[in-house]
Amino acid sequence: MSQKINNYQLHKILPHTYPFLLIDYVEKFTKGKNLTAIKNITVNEWPFTGRVNFSNRYPEILLIEASAQAALVLYYLTFEDDPNRPLPIIGRVAAEFAGDVSAGDQVRIEVTGGKYMRKGGYSFIDIFHDQQVLARIKIIYGVLPRKRTL
Repeated sequence: MSQKINNYQLHKILPHTYPFLLIDYVEKFTKGKNLTAIKNITVNEWPFTGRVNFSNRYPEILLIEASAQAALVLYYLTFEDDPNRPLPIIGRVAAEFAGDVSAGDQVRIEVTGGKYMRKGGYSFIDIFHDQQVLARIKIIYGVLPRKRTL
């Protein structure tokens, strides 16, 4: 088990920046096995701004993207000591939602590494809100070889 990863450290791992970095911090992780990330849903996030008929329901597609980002962080942390680690590319997503989240809620994203191969892999993700399972997601991805740089 390893220490918490803050938002600043996530910016170094993922190519995403505000407003597209959708996880706030990593609570805990075990290389190659699992990771728990936290996403705070706030009313001042871009999906809520400029709406005429204000709805504070957070879009499911952004929860899927947050889950994919958490899975990629686990992949990165698993291979962080390998300078030739491949670059993951998301390929297919299957998601089932059992409820909604709104502004003011906090979700916990739990990623379980399925299988990591040189040409791809998959992860299972559960999203929790108030100890209830909000969504179950399976992400399948491929990888590209890292190009050598001078």
